[in-house]
Amino acid sequence: MIDPVALVVLKNNAVVTTPNGDTEAEQVAVHEFSRADARNLRVRTDEGDVYIRRVDIDHVVDLRTDEYRPRQLGFFLN
Repeated sequence: MIDPVALVVLKNNAVVTTPNGDTEAEQVAVHEFSRADARNLRVRTDEGDVYIRRVDIDHVVDLRTDEYRPRQLGFFLN
């Protein structure tokens, strides 16, 4: 199993789309980031590809350096 590179912390009552359907989540441990479209972000997790609405993201913690990145997803997507 690959260690997560980031922890995406979500706003209250955020719903993410998983391979098993929609579910509420407070945070998502991410192994890989990928662009889905202008509104959604596709990330790879232990459970497979998960889709997160960009407006539901509160902040991101870079687990490689323990840095707090307030919605700076460009750092991970480049």
